[in-house]
Amino acid sequence: MIGSTPESEGEATVSHGGSSGAERLDGAAILGRMRDLRETMESRADEIEKLGTIPDDLHDRIVETGYLRMTVPARFGGAECSLAEASAIIFEAARADGSVGWLAMIAAHMPIVLSRLAPEAFAALFAEGPDLRARLVGPPKGAAVPVEAAFWCRAVGVRQRRPQPGIRGGRLYSARKRRPAHRR
Repeated sequence: MIGSTPESEGEATVSHGGSSGAERLDGAAILGRMRDLRETMESRADEIEKLGTIPDDLHDRIVETGYLRMTVPARFGGAECSLAEASAIIFEAARADGSVGWLAMIAAHMPIVLSRLAPEAFAALFAEGPDLRARLVGPPKGAAVPVEAAFWCRAVGVRQRRPQPGIRGGRLYSARKRRPAHRR
């Protein structure tokens, strides 16, 4: 399920990607990787602005920094960064480009938002590793529109390349079936 539907209060879509789930990173390593990528992000700021989204290839490189795992609990392979560490990573991303900083801020709070799920649902989301790509749609309602074998989620301006499991009303839904995968 992608985007939101009129009956939902808010919805999130999730997938995995990025650096290896087995690779252990801490806040300093993620910050260093973000700094190493800063020049590339800055050089593509005009492209990001023109497209209204971060190009897929650049987003994949940003994911490889490990930023998606900055606030994921260590027991799920995350960096479990302190607030100060997560803030430094977000600030570094924002120095390169405001849109990248916004994504880093969303990434920092997404595991916290998802932790409101039942423990088994949260564990299922991170079963494939700590680099969970998640998009939260909250009121006002967004819409997903098919474009070139992807989906454009107007709520956050990020393309989806494949079906995503969704969360609605505290329940995790299968990417291919509209039934709860876990119940609270």
